[in-house]
Amino acid sequence: MAYQHVRLEFSKLNNLVELDISGNNFTGVSSFMSKEWTSLRRLYIDGNELNGTSLAGLCKIKNFEELGVSHNNLKGNIPVCIGNLSSLKHIDISYNQFGTLFSSSVIKNLTLHKYAIFSDNNFEGILSIDLFSNNIDLKVLDLSNNYQLEVQTQHLRMMPPFQLNEISLSNCILSRPSSFIPTFLSNQYMIEYIDFSKGPLIFPSYKVNLLLFDISNNELAGEIPNNIGYVLLDIEYLRMSHNFLQGAIPSSFGNLNHVKLVDLSYNHLSVSMWLEAILDIGYESSKPNKEFFWYHINGQLSSAITAEIGDIGFLTKRKSYSYEGDILNYLYGLDLSENQFDGKIPEEVGEMTLLRALNFSSNHLTGPIPATLSRLTNIESLDLSHNMLIGRIPLQLIELHFLQVFSVAYNNLSGPTLGMVSQFGTFDERSYEGNPYLCGPPLVKKCTFMVPSPELSQVANDHDDEEEVMDHIIFFASFAFGFIIGFWGWMALLYFRK
Repeated sequence: MAYQHVRLEFSKLNNLVELDISGNNFTGVSSFMSKEWTSLRRLYIDGNELNGTSLAGLCKIKNFEELGVSHNNLKGNIPVCIGNLSSLKHIDISYNQFGTLFSSSVIKNLTLHKYAIFSDNNFEGILSIDLFSNNIDLKVLDLSNNYQLEVQTQHLRMMPPFQLNEISLSNCILSRPSSFIPTFLSNQYMIEYIDFSKGPLIFPSYKVNLLLFDISNNELAGEIPNNIGYVLLDIEYLRMSHNFLQGAIPSSFGNLNHVKLVDLSYNHLSVSMWLEAILDIGYESSKPNKEFFWYHINGQLSSAITAEIGDIGFLTKRKSYSYEGDILNYLYGLDLSENQFDGKIPEEVGEMTLLRALNFSSNHLTGPIPATLSRLTNIESLDLSHNMLIGRIPLQLIELHFLQVFSVAYNNLSGPTLGMVSQFGTFDERSYEGNPYLCGPPLVKKCTFMVPSPELSQVANDHDDEEEVMDHIIFFASFAFGFIIGFWGWMALLYFRK
């Protein structure tokens, strides 16, 4: 719908409370906005073709509570008269082309604001959080993707009285020259979402009650603070990817009992004491798992990590560390792909029986595939591709009945594949390719030697088990019989000597 199709009688709707004309082709609204619309409370013009200063016509209406004009082509300054809409609680002007910083009076006068969404514009200059101090009910503040906007969050005149639920300052400039994560967050007890990504930051030292914390794509350098497990005690989603972090993943990560997703990819982390906890205590927890937990730590972790993993490390047994909390109550997935891990796959991985997804692809792992992986009875995805694994594929893996994704491609494996048995009948040659010494279906290359089928191997194993049990019975029976004969023979000898 375009403006020329709007009938003049439209302006006579004096009892109109809500008007939604979003998703049309309006280029302006001032001509048909009527000051007679005294009952209008909610206006949504999102996704039109508003341009220039056509927003000024909205000031005819004094009783707005919600105003949405996102995804248009509005430019220039926000009209100062918007600050006179004293009843306004929700304003969304995102995804426009406002090019200069709006007047501070616009913010100061909007004392009932709950949702202030100014993201994805071209604002510039300095904006202090102080300007929102009159908005005691402010819940959501989004200034993200204003690349030239410097948001001043330090040295405030007063601690903001509002309690935010969400704040997003992604792709903004924060608090030059210190770039500290805002200290006022220490008094934000209701906040659940923070996005400070893609801007230079320094990590906080105070406890923050967060569920989501995203500081990815910044210029964070140095080591991850040792107290992170106490600062972000309630965190569920933690993203710190694409920075310059290095050194150890601190043991206090073990205190993040509620975390579901951790993304530390694309840093320079070299030593992970945390990973030892994953492998060392993963099978000891008997508590029910209700949440999905996905560790994603790919990137540039150096091979130094292998010397520090401890009792069940990829290379050596050198150190052990204690971990607090019960972090593995939620562990369903483990992704260590695209790293520099070397050495053998620890057999203890097979004890992490609640895993549904395991990805060790694109590392430098050597040695055979542990047969203990057959204990991962809940596994749905197993990717060991692009390593240097050798030997045969353990026949015991056919016991992984829920497997939907399987790849051992591009290793140095030899011998027969697992054939087309059970769920392995659903995998094609791509699961095995890049192993020149593998043979058997679904590969074209046939085996030139007798290959026992997995079913016959299982029968043979069962038969061997039965024979072993019988051998034990015969041994203990013989031992008991010999003991009885010897004992009574000795007693008879003593009797006749008397």
